[in-house]
Amino acid sequence: GLRVGSEVGYWYRGALLGNGLIFADILLLSAIFTFIMMVPNRERKHWRSAWNATGRLHLPGVLIVPILVLLQGTTAAATALAMHGKAPLDIPMTAFTDIFLIVIVVLVGWICSKGFKAKVIPRDVPGEDKVRSPARRLLFITFLSRQKWVDDPDIKGSEGFKMHYQQIFYDYRSGMQLFIVLEVLVSIIVGVFDGLKHPDFCKLTIVVLLLILVLQALAAIIIRPFIAPFETFFHISISVLTVCSAGLVMATLYVGGGSTDDSGKYQRWAETVGLTADVLSSVKVFFDIVMLSRWFYSRYNRILQKRKEQKVVKRRKRAAAMIENRKKQRRQADEDEQAALLQVGEHDDLQDGNDGGAAPSSGTNLPNDDRTSSCSSDDELFGDKK
Repeated sequence: GLRVGSEVGYWYRGALLGNGLIFADILLLSAIFTFIMMVPNRERKHWRSAWNATGRLHLPGVLIVPILVLLQGTTAAATALAMHGKAPLDIPMTAFTDIFLIVIVVLVGWICSKGFKAKVIPRDVPGEDKVRSPARRLLFITFLSRQKWVDDPDIKGSEGFKMHYQQIFYDYRSGMQLFIVLEVLVSIIVGVFDGLKHPDFCKLTIVVLLLILVLQALAAIIIRPFIAPFETFFHISISVLTVCSAGLVMATLYVGGGSTDDSGKYQRWAETVGLTADVLSSVKVFFDIVMLSRWFYSRYNRILQKRKEQKVVKRRKRAAAMIENRKKQRRQADEDEQAALLQVGEHDDLQDGNDGGAAPSSGTNLPNDDRTSSCSSDDELFGDKK
């Protein structure tokens, strides 16, 4: 682990600083990806708004995942540092961590209560005509449930609410979204008691933790706040196994009269049950990662498909433009040919008109000497006959 300082509590300081650096790196990566989503590209010539870009990345709601992963360990380290730390910066680090945790709880509670702008509608479950395999249809219903969250159009300003915050409430049924606040509070309380680490508080810590875990498990079993059967099964199973592990740990302290054999037996059972709960938790996280990867893969495929469709549309537009251009050229050529033919016809008609008007004038306007000679010749002809 990370060690900070040489005074007592360097492991706790290292845990706080390490978790803080991890969360800061996640924030930095989120800012970088948001900027990349905002920058124009070849297909989109304008800048996206920050609200649109963060919505496409499901920010800030997706930050609840690293927060829940780091929450319990950070709280335990802050509590232990407050009790055992002696460096000058230990108290400010602990105070800053406590303020951060309070802000997280308040923000999550506000988003899921006063600022909530989503509702549940029935999901279109594919039938046999869309999904041929009954196993695939059962898998679809098991993982995705028969309902889904959407923006509530009846609430002003609800557009984009689901895209930004869905990771906070997406696993819960309608009206049960505040259950995430209970989970956050349980993680904080468990972290606080885990960080006490004082011999005088050992038994009391185990009892309080067991009661908290029992209440959480009963709430999950009775209320059943999760929207999908998959989530319900894993959360209830993990809660029950965690309660059993905590109960076995408490049995090592209170049962058996302090016998080493009995304590060892209960300790082995507690480790086995706890390991089973950890395995189930790992399986759930694995399936969550698989589903998230599937979502990214399907989104990437949709982007590729959209680009292919855009390329096809561009090719069709270019082909249509070329065809239209050829048609225009052909029409222009036909018009030019028709105009040339008309000009040739008009020229022929004009020429024919000129030739038809010159023939009569040559027959009527004969020279006088020709007519006299003709008459004299006729007189001579008739005179001979007399």
